[in-house]
Amino acid sequence: QTKTDPETMTDGEQTTHGSSQLFAVFLVSIITLVIVPYTAYLLFGGDDDSKKKKDTKPKGLLKKLGWKLCVAWAVYGFLIAYVRTHQVVMERFDPFEILEVSESATPADIKRAYRKLSLIYHPDKNPDPEANAYFTEKVAKAYKALTDDTARENFKKFGHPDGRQAMEISVALPDWLFSKEKEAAPAILLTLLLGGIVLPLGSAAWWLRKSRTKVDINDIAPETQQLYMFGPFQIKANSGVVKMMETMVCCGDFLKLELPKEQGEAMMNVLRPSVYPYQQEVGDVQKSAFYQNRPTGAVKAQMLLYGHLCRQKIPDILMPDFFYVMKKTPRLIQELYGLSSSLPRIKGYGWAQPSISAVELMQCMVRAVPIEAKRHFPSPMRSRTGPATLVQLPHLTHKMVLEELVKKKKIESLMDLLKVKDETIMAEMQAVGLDRAQALDVLKVIYKFPALSMAARTYLDEGTEKPNKECKYQAHHDLVTVSVSAFLNRRVHNNPAFKENQLPDEDAESVPALAPNYPFPKDEFWVFMVCNPKDGSLLCHKRVCMAKAENRGFKCRAKLAELGNAKPEELVQLVTQQGQEITMQFVAPEVGEHQLTLVAMCDSWVGADYGLGMKIECIEPIEEKKPSKKKKKSAKGEKNGTENGGLDRSEESELQLEGVDDEDSDEEIEPASEEEDDEDGEDGEDGEDDEDDEGLWDEDEYGTEESEGEDDEPKKTK
Repeated sequence: QTKTDPETMTDGEQTTHGSSQLFAVFLVSIITLVIVPYTAYLLFGGDDDSKKKKDTKPKGLLKKLGWKLCVAWAVYGFLIAYVRTHQVVMERFDPFEILEVSESATPADIKRAYRKLSLIYHPDKNPDPEANAYFTEKVAKAYKALTDDTARENFKKFGHPDGRQAMEISVALPDWLFSKEKEAAPAILLTLLLGGIVLPLGSAAWWLRKSRTKVDINDIAPETQQLYMFGPFQIKANSGVVKMMETMVCCGDFLKLELPKEQGEAMMNVLRPSVYPYQQEVGDVQKSAFYQNRPTGAVKAQMLLYGHLCRQKIPDILMPDFFYVMKKTPRLIQELYGLSSSLPRIKGYGWAQPSISAVELMQCMVRAVPIEAKRHFPSPMRSRTGPATLVQLPHLTHKMVLEELVKKKKIESLMDLLKVKDETIMAEMQAVGLDRAQALDVLKVIYKFPALSMAARTYLDEGTEKPNKECKYQAHHDLVTVSVSAFLNRRVHNNPAFKENQLPDEDAESVPALAPNYPFPKDEFWVFMVCNPKDGSLLCHKRVCMAKAENRGFKCRAKLAELGNAKPEELVQLVTQQGQEITMQFVAPEVGEHQLTLVAMCDSWVGADYGLGMKIECIEPIEEKKPSKKKKKSAKGEKNGTENGGLDRSEESELQLEGVDDEDSDEEIEPASEEEDDEDGEDGEDGEDDEDDEGLWDEDEYGTEESEGEDDEPKKTK
């Protein structure tokens, strides 16, 4: 191949042709980038101790690599051999080399060398056509280039005695693709169509379809967030559990779900009838809003989730999509919670009700509790006394709870079972139709049910934990710090067979939750939120693991039982000093008095939610604030700090520690604005108005209602 400057080209021309040799080199390069690293990974890396099997017998090379990879190596070796035997040699015209003389040779030496080669290659001396061609193209032109002035000038300028030569461009494609024969045109066109368009598009479609069913709980579809924020089923200020379920399934991850004929028949004829007794909305296909104006993927995903919540058997043909939906659900609920709590919605703060509903939706998923059972008791505190606390127990259905336990046995919530002994629980469970093994499963879950004791206080963040006796903060200026201290106890802690080494480590990042009806392992986490019931805003929030609180609660359970509620000040001091501390911060809201609510919710249990009232007062910002003297933290200071919060002792905790209950008080959370109420009111068909009403917090529930004449006294709530 000869390359020249196109700008100085005069009589030369450019030609383009294929090169099978270069195409083979191209294939070898591409295959090398894939096959070599993958083989090294299989032979020397990729071992995961958690996935190693007990069988440690050595495997052969063929079994370790697989027959497909061995075939790929065979093709790779063939291509390398082809490249070595079909190397492309680029020739260079060198007259001195052709005449076999040095560059310092004299004209006499050049003439003598020419005559010598003429005796060998001249047509009169050698009739061989190859010799004739070599003499004409090489020897004669080499002699001319060294003796003729014009030829010598062309050689110096263009590298050839004849002057400018044609440029040859070789493309790394097979030679036959550049054939000019008419018979080869259809084959060339078909190859370009299949290899350049159909094959890449088909491979991309196959990969996208395969990656859709490949679960990655850390990723969501790019359009999911936009649908949650601006879609037709977007998050609203007073979205309850039902609304959050509808919002969750209308995501980019589920919209791609297909519904072939066989799956559609299984869903409508098998799964739907079994779900209908618990979720009436799936009944009427023609009129129900469940099926109207919603994508097929969203309807399919919600039907599969209803099957799980109602503890119904999923048809085998739907099982792959069921596992996909169940694995995606925790990540999607986390996205719902993040968009509700973190984005500035109300005066720079998040939405309280959607955030609480997202956690409640996760509770239903983990405990397999129907939404219909949960929606009657939408607020955290009221859910502690509802039948949903009983439905979460294994082997108990919603119908069985309502007809057998609530109506006949007068057992209305899990609280009633926590008041009795183990033998009574076993007897009651067997009386409603469970056998002994099933009754033991119920008792195991009750043993693991968490009971929280917590105290809270607020202080001004000025680099030191200085108690704020007056609870006054500069509006939109001061950074209010909420310090929560908590103990966590379980019924199993009082079992003589339970040992301290069975507790999770205090520094553990997660604690496994006992969830027999959840198809995958689940860790237990707690969400703490500071809400303003007046406008429905969420001031701050935090998600934590309560392993340290459980350790401290187990060690201090005797002291807790001794103090009870008889000595609230000592009890507050004990929880504050020994309990696990959770710290949150928020910017002080607008000027005025604010009755705030601290809500603690577990994402793995229904009915383990608690609320604590806190009162703060915000004043106009002070332009010049004199630095206050630092005081050492004392027991008296801690007592003053708790005047802003109090102690929440759950009834479950009192039952386990044989304490005394207090009365609850509460204040209603109103919607964020009239405009949002009007927007929600437009969708008032099919019971949606009821859902919006249920999404609000009920009155007298969190202990946030102020008592007359006791503004300066600490609030004590259950």
